[in-house]
Amino acid sequence: MKPQAIAITRKFNLGNYQTMDITVQASLNEGEDPVQALHALEKLIMDYWEGRASSLISKQIGEKK
Repeated sequence: MKPQAIAITRKFNLGNYQTMDITVQASLNEGEDPVQALHALEKLIMDYWEGRASSLISKQIGEKK
């Protein structure tokens, strides 16, 4: 079996019984390692989430004042 495309999804808890699913998908190039590609996709998600999470936290703090 030779994978041609990969995808990864992460679920994040937003609080108040809300969640957010983030999915990224990629096509693999010839000879590309699928495991390394999955790690790269997960890093994309986590980099996006870390920036978004700090923005959401500062927004919630502003709303509580």
